[in-house]
Amino acid sequence: MQLGPLLAKRLDLAYEMRLKGYEPITPHLVGPPGIGKSMFIAQWAVRKAKQLGLEFVDADTINPEDVEQYLEEADKYFVFKDCRLTGLDPVDLSGQPRPVNSKYVAFLPLATARLLSTCAGVLFIDELCNESRPNMLAQVFKVVRDYKIGDVALNKRAFVVAASNTAQYNSLVTSLPKPLRDRFDFIEVEAPSLEDWADWMDEMYGRESWDREVLAYLYWKPSDFLANVSDTVEDSGYEPPATPRGWTYTALAFAMAKRSGGSEEMLHSIAKGSLDAQAKR
Repeated sequence: MQLGPLLAKRLDLAYEMRLKGYEPITPHLVGPPGIGKSMFIAQWAVRKAKQLGLEFVDADTINPEDVEQYLEEADKYFVFKDCRLTGLDPVDLSGQPRPVNSKYVAFLPLATARLLSTCAGVLFIDELCNESRPNMLAQVFKVVRDYKIGDVALNKRAFVVAASNTAQYNSLVTSLPKPLRDRFDFIEVEAPSLEDWADWMDEMYGRESWDREVLAYLYWKPSDFLANVSDTVEDSGYEPPATPRGWTYTALAFAMAKRSGGSEEMLHSIAKGSLDAQAKR
């Protein structure tokens, strides 16, 4: 998702400072859910790998048995790891081994630590402020404070970026301890403009792959592009908010449904499933 050139420049600057060995500060993106923070970081990592003349590698696609191969040619690769804290155990960062299959006993996050101790790359810590387990926070703070995953130090070409929703939009958000806040460079991120969203849709999926009537509706009522996202809004507990992520799905689904002769009832059902608050209008 296109979130603006300023954010990319902030990340570029922070990475250059990391390469120079300056005081390690972790960029921390904060903003509403569903606006493309995670996707933007992944796209930035792809671009950075290209700028450095390195091969981009998603760590989640590396098999445990192939780690040694990547380590042997570490100067060729730029490794990206998307790490969502709420889906991990504390040992996922401390490095205790687990069985992978009948042949290998390894610990995949530890394999990521080994890769980032040698290769260039990005460790993206998502949903950081949603985490409240003290033992998990201790491991995370070690990463952002010492640039270590467990006992494995990351090399200077490895970069850590975090992202969180703000408390306005998520009741699960917890406050970071004040002594640790100066370890972050907090960057407030807003939803992309409708123009940027439309350009991104064209670039990502192709102009003919999504329903332009969705864009026309949003130009008519732009306030619906990000609506009902606050946790203070009372609902049934499963009604989805309207976010750029939801509008992306709806625009793609509408186009596919219309090509197959989908009825108005079908379109309304799609909108209700991904943009419930707006579908009622």
